[in-house]
Amino acid sequence: MQNTLPDGVELARLVQQGKASPTELLEDAISRANTLNPSLNAIIHRLDEQAHTRATKMSGQEAPEDATLWGVPFLTKDLTVMTEGDPYHAGNVALRDSDYRADTQLT
Repeated sequence: MQNTLPDGVELARLVQQGKASPTELLEDAISRANTLNPSLNAIIHRLDEQAHTRATKMSGQEAPEDATLWGVPFLTKDLTVMTEGDPYHAGNVALRDSDYRADTQLT
């Protein structure tokens, strides 16, 4: 089975070459998530608005040479990864309705 989607490195290359913008990549990722997530139930906390804000800002900038995946959208799993200000439930369904917020910046 051949994957028809480019990997993250190829997506970053497209951004660096000016053939795609971070906003375009994000819109595509959100569209795929909207299509697939109802059956997968993999994305619990959508951060689309924050992602749009960041992607729009990045789309107006040139990609830094040392930022390998600059402009490529990604997901985090809240089992072990915490991102500052975002909901964190340690992957535990029993904590789903609690309002724990992470205070760690993703680096």
